[in-house]
Amino acid sequence: MSDQGIIADIRQFNRFYTAQLGLLQQHIFDSEYSLAEVRVLYEINFNKQTKAAGISEALQMDAGYLSRILRKLEKAGLVLKHPLPEDGRSSYLTLSDRGRRLMTKMGTLSDGQIREMLTHLSEDEQQAVGRSMRELRRLLGAPGGGIQMEQVEIRTDLRPGDLGISSVYMDSCTPKNITTAWHSNNMYWKRSTIL
Repeated sequence: MSDQGIIADIRQFNRFYTAQLGLLQQHIFDSEYSLAEVRVLYEINFNKQTKAAGISEALQMDAGYLSRILRKLEKAGLVLKHPLPEDGRSSYLTLSDRGRRLMTKMGTLSDGQIREMLTHLSEDEQQAVGRSMRELRRLLGAPGGGIQMEQVEIRTDLRPGDLGISSVYMDSCTPKNITTAWHSNNMYWKRSTIL
């Protein structure tokens, strides 16, 4: 398939998926907040304490646009600014109790929306969708797209094919940095790895 065919497939999927999730609506889940605003709240909630620069980088969002969103969210009582003790000019952001309640509600609605989207699929098909999404994230280099600890099966028994298909691949592996390598997604496990 030519790269034009691949590009067309990806664009077609993007149009389908954004419409499927209702992302083109002005407000998400009939709330008063846009997708961009909810994504900013998600980043603050996920990171617990973060600076605006970290959100801008994670979402690849213009700093001026982010600043306007943060002012709106702070005025709405969803976001709190806390000055950094070491630098009074900078602050870190957290969600207020109201912001956490809103994110819990948004998470529940989002989970329900996706659950509804998958209801017509068999359990095997649902698992295939999940695997495909993880693989897509990994191939495109998404943060956290690498193998996660809960996906690793640690066994003590040998099974056919275990020997000779070997172990762990890392960019650099020394006893001192093996834990760091795991957490920074520099390590890739083969399916039949024995520890």
